[in-house]
Amino acid sequence: MLFRSATLVSDIWEGGDGSSPQGFTALGGYLYFAANDSTHGYELWRTNGTTTTLVSDIWEGADHSYPNSFAALDGYLYFSAYDSTHGTELWRTNGTTTTLVSDIWEGGDGSYPQGFTALDGYLYFEADDGTHGYELWRTNGTTTTLVSDINVGSDGSYPQGFTALDGYLYFEADDGTHGYELWRTDGTTTALVSDIWEGGDGSYPQGFTALGG
Repeated sequence: MLFRSATLVSDIWEGGDGSSPQGFTALGGYLYFAANDSTHGYELWRTNGTTTTLVSDIWEGADHSYPNSFAALDGYLYFSAYDSTHGTELWRTNGTTTTLVSDIWEGGDGSYPQGFTALDGYLYFEADDGTHGYELWRTNGTTTTLVSDINVGSDGSYPQGFTALDGYLYFEADDGTHGYELWRTDGTTTALVSDIWEGGDGSYPQGFTALGG
């Protein structure tokens, strides 16, 4: 049998029930993750295997910001997190500075961005701005914009399963006419690729995996 020695990297919640670290994502020689040390709640941490530190207490105090959906782009870690002013919104950190990228649903409970996927210098994701419902957005860290209101109006198309291939982002979405079907975008043009179950409730495509074009 093949074994290797295992060691505890860090006892983040000393003497407690465990910090439940999760969402490990590599960036710049560190692994970033969410953990609870009982003092700050679930917040953003990082480790290089030797040193483990709290990166940012986004919702200061013992309340949780619950950072999640981590994705790396151009030297930053992007993620979804909660604070008492903006709700759950889009944040990023370079390990030194942690900032709110965009308050997509201004004055609301948060846009709950998720599904971050990199394509040509942008991170694509779904979010709800309170007007369009859950739709397709993107950010480069400076500009955050709605890519397409696929299901026009406030119902949302709930895009998900984002996968990049040859300059396009493929995903499933519901435009209110075809049900959940296969879509793609290059950031400028967003179109239905195939109505697989024609006239039906949707084919619900999922598990997208790129291979040989």
